[in-house]
Amino acid sequence: MREVVADWNQTTITCRIPPELLAVCFAFLSLNGLLTVTRVCQCWRMTALATPGLWGTLTFDLDRYANENMLGLAVSRAGRVPLDYSFSVVHSAKTDALARALAEFMQRTRRISWTIPGTPEFLLQAAPVLESFSCTLTDPIPSDLFGGTAGRLRTLDVQGLRLPETCPALSTVTTLRARLGPRNRRDEAEALVHLFAVCPLLEHLELSDLAETHLLPLPARAPTRLRTLILRMYSLDTSDIMRYLCVWGPVNPHLSRVRMDMALNLRDAAPIFEDAEVLSVSQHSGCSAHASIETTSARGRECTVVMRHLSYIAYDTVSRALAGAVQANSAQLGRLRALSAPVTVLDALLNPPPALPALSALTVLVEKWAPELPIAVQMTHGEGCGSQFASGSLAFLLNTQDMALANIDIVASTSAGSLEESGVDRLLDTLTMSLPLRPQEHEVVVVVRGFRRELVADVVLPRIEGYSISLEAHEHSGDPSRLRMT
Repeated sequence: MREVVADWNQTTITCRIPPELLAVCFAFLSLNGLLTVTRVCQCWRMTALATPGLWGTLTFDLDRYANENMLGLAVSRAGRVPLDYSFSVVHSAKTDALARALAEFMQRTRRISWTIPGTPEFLLQAAPVLESFSCTLTDPIPSDLFGGTAGRLRTLDVQGLRLPETCPALSTVTTLRARLGPRNRRDEAEALVHLFAVCPLLEHLELSDLAETHLLPLPARAPTRLRTLILRMYSLDTSDIMRYLCVWGPVNPHLSRVRMDMALNLRDAAPIFEDAEVLSVSQHSGCSAHASIETTSARGRECTVVMRHLSYIAYDTVSRALAGAVQANSAQLGRLRALSAPVTVLDALLNPPPALPALSALTVLVEKWAPELPIAVQMTHGEGCGSQFASGSLAFLLNTQDMALANIDIVASTSAGSLEESGVDRLLDTLTMSLPLRPQEHEVVVVVRGFRRELVADVVLPRIEGYSISLEAHEHSGDPSRLRMT
């Protein structure tokens, strides 16, 4: 009977799938699914067992599979391929036995994620091919981590970071992500002093849940290879942490990305705005307030500051705070070429406007969810915001700044689609009041976008000296029609 069933199975569509394609499909299965396909038919079983890579990359996330026997089975079927294993079982009585079993295979382990609380036994085993290690640590990292032998280790991702003064296994780490827990913060703070001595090759550093206890004097040894710096500290003031960027920035010429997540209180932020060529400000107000400031410097360094307040703050209040932060650092904006900001921020910022001699592109956002386009000027008028563009501010800006605007796009849109007919009239009135007269030889092309064709068929466009104004309407299919007035 077994032979009859096997012969019949060979005639089915699934058994006629090429083994290589079948193995690709199996790669999407969990460990439970992979064990199941070995029992479906002889064809599937042979394919699964003949593909070592399927058994070399596994997640042990079910208690019944988190044991030394299942680990040994997987390793035996993985052949000689490097092992990429993830363990996330929290409540298992077999954790210690599993850790001891894993210690026997550390010579072959390339990546390991161990999010089971405790200090596993395999931490002291040599790991010559280990490239990435993720772990939840309840004890300090031992100085003889991986027996001091982990020459390929590049990525360390840990919950809780208590470093020893020396640790040879971490000397090759280039990426460190650490979440600093609420417990043992004093120990973590003292350990941070040794960070760049223990990990001298760090290029990407991400520290989350920084608290006041972590703010010890700057370590004598500063990083010199940083490319990415991400700091999250919602209980700290900006000035507490900005000093690190002041010290580390100049000695890290390749530092190209900086992100700071913090409370809604931006002070002493000059390093964020330094030599900025592009500045983008955005905000969202709901049950909690969120705001962000993004800059790109002349050297290509991208800085992002994300600020949050857990309780409600009026939208205009947040806007004034953001405008104040930009205004306070306007001395750093002599090279600013492009500015994007919500209309409420712009209105507060331009009364009076800071000196922006290099500004050539301006994006004005009314809706907090409006798409940000690579255009010279974007005005979005939508329902529910309660703000109108301050035309006098824009006119004053255009009259006082030495800008080289050649194209202005005014995009009228909402999250639900095009505005109604009244929106056309309001936007064109705003446009008429906002654009100051210019010499004819410096004509600026202005394009108004976003309205349905039936709403603009009979629209009379304003005539403004020095501007070529056109109205681009869209059908629901996305095909534009265009009216033009020069």
